[in-house]
Amino acid sequence: MNDPRSAEVQSRLRRIRSFQAMLDVEVKELESLLTSDEDIDFRKGERWVSTAEVSRITGFDPSTITRKAVKGEIVARRIGGRWKFPKSKIDDLSLFKECPEISG
Repeated sequence: MNDPRSAEVQSRLRRIRSFQAMLDVEVKELESLLTSDEDIDFRKGERWVSTAEVSRITGFDPSTITRKAVKGEIVARRIGGRWKFPKSKIDDLSLFKECPEISG
């Protein structure tokens, strides 16, 4: 005989395991940031901003910024499933130095 409480407990366990898997991915992503050899060190207090903020500052379309981030053509990191960009690179527009259709 199926106990309704057993089904509820199993359902809750599945949700918790799913959430735990998402957290594991997030932890690995953050750990990779701490071990990265890139020029910009996330640990040194660099301010990172969102795609929307980059768009607001530069006037470039958010989809262009995201596309360049995905291709690795501009300095960016995925943090919590969202693209983040170093503010210092945006301020001097060196973020876009490798993007002829943006910078040129």
